[in-house]
Amino acid sequence: MLACGVDGAVDVFDVTRPGRTPATRAETRSRDDLDGGGQRGLVSCVDACPTENHLFCAGSYAGGRDAIDCGVYDARAEGGRACSWSARGGGVTQVRWSVDGNFIYTASRRSDDILCVDVRNTLGVVYALKRAAHGTNQRIRFDLEPCGAHLVTGGVDGFVRAFDLRTGEEVGRTQVSPNGACVNAVSFHPYSCAVAGSSEKFRRLACVVGERVFVDVSGDDSDSDDSDDSDAVKRNDFGVSFWDYPTIEASWA
Repeated sequence: MLACGVDGAVDVFDVTRPGRTPATRAETRSRDDLDGGGQRGLVSCVDACPTENHLFCAGSYAGGRDAIDCGVYDARAEGGRACSWSARGGGVTQVRWSVDGNFIYTASRRSDDILCVDVRNTLGVVYALKRAAHGTNQRIRFDLEPCGAHLVTGGVDGFVRAFDLRTGEEVGRTQVSPNGACVNAVSFHPYSCAVAGSSEKFRRLACVVGERVFVDVSGDDSDSDDSDDSDAVKRNDFGVSFWDYPTIEASWA
């Protein structure tokens, strides 16, 4: 099944059946003005529960810190809402279930906190993971280790931080963007160190720097004499590859 967020609803499609008509629609916005549990705004992110096939969580841009902007829904019940709560941010940018299906992690724009909520009691917050994400509307995504032990996130300061999900404490950080550009996405390799006897502390992690950084490429490349290609690939201090495309008039024809 494929869940897609829209304004005030989540459309759930059966991927084994072609067509544009969703198999079911989960209405997130309250149909009754007297119902205070309805989720408001445009649904900005969804995540499927790893332990219950038809449950999913949705976050939305609700337009206020106290607005209901998170909810859990059952796709089998034509949009039946199991619970809803406020993430207390400026709009939810990511929701993610824990591997055991008992907790949900939420991140909001212009907020330093990734909140952990117990789905069995959404009135409180279990703990908040602190990262550098204030002052930006970017989606700064985080990822959970496949075994569920750690959460890793980027930040506007160029650092990647790792947290122990048992306690919510930061257990490590590394600077992957030397010039301080925002690291707005990280992703764990699904099985890189799953082999017995591996000495890796964490699974392999991919990071994305989502800001343009201007570097000086006017100097001579010390390795240019060893290359057979005049358009050889160069690398800057981010480890990002780039090459000088042809600038002659014929290349623009």
